[in-house]
Amino acid sequence: MGGKTRKLRCFAKERLWQDYERNKLNILLGGWTAFVAHPAYYLFCTLVLRGYYDSAFFRFGSALISLPLMFEPLWPQKAKLWLNLYWYVWIILVLPVSFTFIFAMNNLTPMWLVCEVMMIFVALIFTGNFTRVLLVLGVGIPLGYACFNRYTGHVFSWDQK
Repeated sequence: MGGKTRKLRCFAKERLWQDYERNKLNILLGGWTAFVAHPAYYLFCTLVLRGYYDSAFFRFGSALISLPLMFEPLWPQKAKLWLNLYWYVWIILVLPVSFTFIFAMNNLTPMWLVCEVMMIFVALIFTGNFTRVLLVLGVGIPLGYACFNRYTGHVFSWDQK
């Protein structure tokens, strides 16, 4: 029994390292992109596109949780194995959760529909794998809607006017 468990742990650890090596550049670029783009987009939406809802909590929170990714080269070698898990949690929170929440808060306006579709493409670019992007979106979009529901108390339906 112990031999099978050990083999499984070794296999999982090896797969995490392979995935980390493949994602190393995406982790660094994703951290810097979100750190700059989310606050900039918040300022753009509030100063230029007045009339649309945007969330300072999600925008600046996304920038804040991007800080560990920006300093990926400084992480100790043993911690980098867990950085990969943090990377996927980060993708879920920064992309589908925040974009879906803001999309729902803007009553599914066409402009935010375009942003939601762009978020799907960015998630696909960052994950690099169709199965993983489906997992990220399958977890993140319902979480974003749950945040909307919790924040507003409304249940959104397609036939609302």
